Amino acid sequence: MAATARLLEVMNTLREKCPWDREQTFDSLRSNTIEETYELADALLDHNMEGIKEELGDLLLHVVFYSKLGEEAGAFDYADVADALCDKLIYRHPHVYGDIHASTPDAVKENWEALKLRKKKRRSGTLGGVPRSLPALVKALRIGEKAAATGFDWERREDVWAKVREEAAEVEAEMGSQDRERLEGEFGDLFFALVNAARLYGIDPESALERTNKKFIRRFNYMEERAAAKSKAALDLGVGGRAGLGLAQKIRYSPGLAAAPAAASLAFRAAGPSPFRGRRRGGTCPPPPFMREPAPGRFGCGAAGGSGNGVPHRHDTIYSYLIQLLRRQWH
Repeated sequence: MAATARLLEVMNTLREKCPWDREQTFDSLRSNTIEETYELADALLDHNMEGIKEELGDLLLHVVFYSKLGEEAGAFDYADVADALCDKLIYRHPHVYGDIHASTPDAVKENWEALKLRKKKRRSGTLGGVPRSLPALVKALRIGEKAAATGFDWERREDVWAKVREEAAEVEAEMGSQDRERLEGEFGDLFFALVNAARLYGIDPESALERTNKKFIRRFNYMEERAAAKSKAALDLGVGGRAGLGLAQKIRYSPGLAAAPAAASLAFRAAGPSPFRGRRRGGTCPPPPFMREPAPGRFGCGAAGGSGNGVPHRHDTIYSYLIQLLRRQWH
């Protein structure tokens, strides 16, 4: 209680004496609140307890800030917010505070949704309680959950795959139409079907996709570091010498090291004047084969643009090589 009183007093002081805090409104704080929520989500994904504590504090600041704005408008204050939350929790837990029986988490959730819908008196229908500002993936999950609560669902979860295949076929059929809007709609239908499939199998699609995002980032970062290390080794041995070229050719044609030549090219160009300068009458020698752009199709991609001397630009080298390598090694 003392900590809460202290926080409210700090908020009062900031609102009175801080130029930035004085200027804030419900509208101006909205984007910051969303950002803080995502920062908390990141800390939760990382299981970073210190980070979770810090981000919870930042989010609590927004609760207190909005409450202060409500108080100034004569609409509500922090105590009203807390009391309303207590009333809601008691109302939606009749198995704890009433005589309703719910012995499993699923039964509790079913009661929660039924009470939530009853409280809203169906003013906006079953799906009216889904926040408009939710990210599309999360919103699709909530829509599916609320529709399922009314009995609108597949009888068996295995049946959802027929819908997924149907939507995938429609995407493929639309590929050649050149109608971007229709193609986008078909992709949306496919994503929605996949979200429902995840729901039926007890998988949170947002968490599942974020897990894959993190996996891809981890693998991509590893391949970048590996490529850079291999290219540095080639340069340290002397790219222009026989030993350097030998190592370079080994890297160039070794399975799993396709990204290394591109990184070597980048490091070589960033090093300044060519080490080949003066070794051949007439100026700079052309870069060795491993630093040049591969022939079209060699790594599953076409030839990329370059600088005009056989050395491709950065975005044409390391990223194209790494992407191809990641695709081959993804599984």
